[in-house]
Parts: sequence; C-alpha cells; structure tokens
Amino acid sequence: MGEIIHRSHMHVDLEPERVRRAVIEGFEDQPVVYGVRGGVAEHYGVEPEVERPLTLDHVAMALAA
Repeated sequence: MGEIIHRSHMHVDLEPERVRRAVIEGFEDQPVVYGVRGGVAEHYGVEPEVERPLTLDHVAMALAA
C-alpha cells in the first residue's frame, strides 16, 4: 500500500427535515449544509422550507471536476 497523503476528519450533525450539517476539520466555521430537494424530497415525504443540495449533488460535482 502506498503512503497516505491525506486523511479527512469530519462529523455530521443531523437536523429536522433531513438537513445535515457537515463540519470538516480546519473549516469548523464553514459547515457544509445538505438537505433534500425535488424527487428526493418527494421520496422521503418531506416538504422542506428551503431546498438544499443533496449529498449526491456534492459527489456528482466532485466526480465531474
């Protein structure tokens, strides 16, 4: 196995309406806020007051970059 060059340290706080706040070490003052929208919100039967990006959106963007 090769040398480890980076290890991410983070935690996720769960909030109502399927909102998740990810806190990444080194960026504690800038949490990444995820939620639900569109068909995913409909699937879970949630009508959020504010539509937020899905964790899936974040993964898709990272793969596309």
